[in-house]
Amino acid sequence: MATARKTLFAVADQLVVSGSNFLTLVLVARKLGPDGAARYIYAFSLIVLLSMLASAMIYQNMAADRAKGELDNVEGGKYKHLNAVMSVVSVPICMTVYMLISADRGLFPIWESIWAALFICATQAVDYHRRASYFSGVDAPEWRPLLVSFILYIPRLLGLIASNPGGVLEVFQWQFLLTMPGLVYFSRDLSCVQMRVSGDFYMERIQRGRWLLTTVPINWIWGQGPVFILALAHGNHVAGIFAAVRGVTNFANVAMEMIPTHVTAVMSSKKACAESDAGYYSSVRRLLGFGIALWLAGLLVVFLLGERLLLFILGPEYGAEGQTLGVLWSASLFVFFSRLQSMHVNLTGINKVIPVSFVSGIVVLCLSFWLMHSMAQMGMAIALLIGWMSIVVIGEILRRHWEVSGA
Repeated sequence: MATARKTLFAVADQLVVSGSNFLTLVLVARKLGPDGAARYIYAFSLIVLLSMLASAMIYQNMAADRAKGELDNVEGGKYKHLNAVMSVVSVPICMTVYMLISADRGLFPIWESIWAALFICATQAVDYHRRASYFSGVDAPEWRPLLVSFILYIPRLLGLIASNPGGVLEVFQWQFLLTMPGLVYFSRDLSCVQMRVSGDFYMERIQRGRWLLTTVPINWIWGQGPVFILALAHGNHVAGIFAAVRGVTNFANVAMEMIPTHVTAVMSSKKACAESDAGYYSSVRRLLGFGIALWLAGLLVVFLLGERLLLFILGPEYGAEGQTLGVLWSASLFVFFSRLQSMHVNLTGINKVIPVSFVSGIVVLCLSFWLMHSMAQMGMAIALLIGWMSIVVIGEILRRHWEVSGA
């Protein structure tokens, strides 16, 4: 019963997060067009980067600690401190990176970059509390992640609708200012942490997560690089169209986003008991079947209503991309397989599978450059499909080899 309640709250939480992110992208895409959508996605891609770094250094370490029964309030407080340091240090880095990638004909949008960096890092600072709540133990209230999501995402979405921004700069300003309630909440919670965190704690977590950390640039380039590649080859307009269409498939895969949080937390609890290995593998098989069934249902909708769906959601500038949507939806099945694969190898201690398999995806992406150049967003979608297939196949071959050899 308790697990069912946690799952229900986890689903509600992910719907709030993914729904808010998706609706924000839709509003920006419809109001500011593909060019505005591209600039917003540049900032969002840096949010994804910080989330990946936090996953490698914080969340996956928390899952491993919980699986070994070592995650208590003191350890949890140290992770809060680590996230705060990472968020603050990231502000000037994100500002510089955004300014460089969004420069137009040698003109650097300084103020836009400042507000974008504040928006990016404030989001990471608050979102930590949502994700970390999944690993806090059985005594943590199951509604806590949902509460943090409401504090962080709902005011920003409503503010964006009410403000009717005329440019990307206004979008970032409103998004940051309406994150302040969540940021205050985060700061008050951090003030309860009464300990000094030694450098040994940081180094130990980096050492434990070294294989996952090596995947961060590879995974980020693989996941976010297509938008930047299209922007370089064809301009912001094409990149914005691709990003908006891919956003539709990402939202439709809302359940998949629960794998790094709720699902991993549940599986780490099962893995903590040696006698429950059979239960763990049975749960993985059920999750695999459920994911495939959802994907097949989505495939039917995309096949029958693809172009009309894009026209209704995003507007006339995106309605002709039904085939691109179909290819991206096909790729999402292998994204789901990869998420399960990453969760399993992390919980079983063979993390080195992940960077090696993702390198294969990068190689495929490079070899497919001619597709992107000649077919623009459709070529990129095909390259992603082939790349995700290679990641999953090579990852599975390596996983089985290293599990058998004990490497």
